[in-house]
Amino acid sequence: MPEGSEDSVPMAVKYPLFQDTHVMIFIGFGFLMTFLKRYGFSAISINMLLACFTIEWGMIVRGMLGHEFAEHGKFTIGLEQLLTSDFAAAVVLISMGAMLGKLSPVQYLIMAFIETPVAIFIEHQVVHTFH
Repeated sequence: MPEGSEDSVPMAVKYPLFQDTHVMIFIGFGFLMTFLKRYGFSAISINMLLACFTIEWGMIVRGMLGHEFAEHGKFTIGLEQLLTSDFAAAVVLISMGAMLGKLSPVQYLIMAFIETPVAIFIEHQVVHTFH
């Protein structure tokens, strides 16, 4: 968006929100989970694994549930989709904190695989139905 195009104003507002949320997901949650002496290092690595997987899976699920995919068979990925996928990752990482030290990495991935569509569906219901 050189020279201040029409898209630069919403981008200037949303990009700092995206940056802050991304830092919270990758650094905040990761180092928050290091409070357990025995699982400190694995908490950071599993946080990175789950955050990356959930952000990608969240964009795919949200895109496939959209009107654009229903009409044209494809969907776009932009800053808005990345930001909402970060929120889905936050849901999964909170659950990871509750289960820290009790599950294997594969079980965490299965949990994220199931929990991400549920979180996106609930978010859709709250935003569109109850708003």
